[in-house]
Amino acid sequence: MTLALDSGRRVSAHKVILASRSPVFEKMFATQMSEALSSNVALPDAEDHSVDIFLQFLYGGGVEDSVLENGNLICALLQLAHRFQVLDLMTICEDRMAGSLNSENVCQRLRFSDLYQMDVLKKNAISYLTRGDVLPAVKETNGFKTLSADLLAEILLEQSGCGKGRKRACVWREFDDNADWGRLSVAQLKRACLERTLSSHGRKSELIQRLKSHSASKETAPSNPTSQAGTPVPMQIVVAPAAA
Repeated sequence: MTLALDSGRRVSAHKVILASRSPVFEKMFATQMSEALSSNVALPDAEDHSVDIFLQFLYGGGVEDSVLENGNLICALLQLAHRFQVLDLMTICEDRMAGSLNSENVCQRLRFSDLYQMDVLKKNAISYLTRGDVLPAVKETNGFKTLSADLLAEILLEQSGCGKGRKRACVWREFDDNADWGRLSVAQLKRACLERTLSSHGRKSELIQRLKSHSASKETAPSNPTSQAGTPVPMQIVVAPAAA
């Protein structure tokens, strides 16, 4: 099997090794996809060095600390690990990225955590952003401007004390428990899940079912008296201390 890189370099690897470490390669070879028939896999977006390290890991060589300390390299390695679903390598990258956050890389890594559904990295990144005077400084960076509305909502909820693990109660919500969930967009459904500290991952139907189940489990839940069922209103967040 040959991996064709964007630089024009061609790297040889054994199918049996690739298939044993990656379910993506395994399926590729088992279903006789075009790559398997041609014995050629194109990696147009991968850098030479990151591919070398990726293959070294697949062959059982591990990952050196110098690689994990290189911000750009670890991101490139994570992208390869995610593309080919090498979960143990993803975990290694996530743990190191979560433990080496700073004001320059936190926004990029928060986006990665959302894109690749890495809960540990996301939790650490949001916690870092809402600590002390970090957020005002990070708001001035270009990275902050690239964050999605959903990620900004999560940061807001955490900062106002309504995030997961906080011993404070969010009294008012953007969407009340009587909302017509089917009328809302995916972005709105995700915000509604976050307000209730529910997972915001999944398809629209899954988000709706999650919210319906949550509403059904609460016989009496605080609602926004100024909103009509299913109609979002401007966000009102009132933070109150939880009962002792």
